[in-house]
Amino acid sequence: MKKIAFLVIGIALLMSACGQIKADVPDNPDAKATQALVQEWMAVSKANDYQKLIALYADDLVWMDYGDNYGPLDKGNLSYDLQYESGPEQMKLKYKSYLVTSNGHCAVIQATFSTHARSTGKWVSMPAIAILEFKDGKIVRESWYYNNNAMY
Repeated sequence: MKKIAFLVIGIALLMSACGQIKADVPDNPDAKATQALVQEWMAVSKANDYQKLIALYADDLVWMDYGDNYGPLDKGNLSYDLQYESGPEQMKLKYKSYLVTSNGHCAVIQATFSTHARSTGKWVSMPAIAILEFKDGKIVRESWYYNNNAMY
């Protein structure tokens, strides 16, 4: 098991070193449809187009930030946070790679999350993982994982 974990981490590091967003997507219609949604999700979040981002979420969305122990949020609360408490002056995401499950139900995205340290106000960055779950062409669950020590 440890060998597999080291292999996965090694591959992720190699993929992130190339500077492009790498994708591992099975060659089937369900996975390809999810890939299109993941690419749209990354594009609209990078462009800070929160109205288009909210449109990608299902009405019964469950959103959670496990890195900062924030949430769960529903679609309405997330919409408020994105419009009034987020933005490029407060946080940035750089996507590195992603994979889509063979059935197209989940995607795992490797990113770098940057924000202001609460103690100094200076920008800090940390590796992050987002897991998206899909149903009927919408995101029904979004979970973020990162070590938030740099934020304090």
